Amino acid sequence: TDDQPGVVPRACKRLFAQLDEMKHVKTFVKCSFIEIYCETIRDLLNNGVKGAKIGNLRIRQDAEKGIYIEDLSEKFVNSSEEILQLIRDGMVQRSTASTLLNDVSSRSHAVLCLTVAKILEDGSETNSKLYLVDLAGSENVGKSMVQGISLTEAQMINKSLSSLGNVIY
Repeated sequence: TDDQPGVVPRACKRLFAQLDEMKHVKTFVKCSFIEIYCETIRDLLNNGVKGAKIGNLRIRQDAEKGIYIEDLSEKFVNSSEEILQLIRDGMVQRSTASTLLNDVSSRSHAVLCLTVAKILEDGSETNSKLYLVDLAGSENVGKSMVQGISLTEAQMINKSLSSLGNVIY
């Protein structure tokens, strides 16, 4: 809510407040937003764009770019409000389902990436990235009584959270 903003609104607001303080630096901010659903990557900002690839995006690696998601859309933003509107638009595209434990259960992980490009007075450029992640919650299959596709989703969510636990110390 406006009187009790969460982590994402506060982070976005703080980012633009800090950028406004940099008087001698030209900055640009780009935003991308994906979901990972049953091991498939979907672009949450590219809904309805003619010719755009929305689902089953691929992770690639390049000597210059590093690791990136092929065909992922990025939107330039000028304020925290623009980022929050993109998030609202993207959230409509997220995969959800009803279970016994939650009427609108998120069935995917979502990753918001903010890329900040700074061009210094000497012409040099630096790029920074901030990743904000919303993980789908682990699900007790017995209590939620899910079956069929929802059971497969729950198993994939639990598998991915278990994998994440293996790489975080």
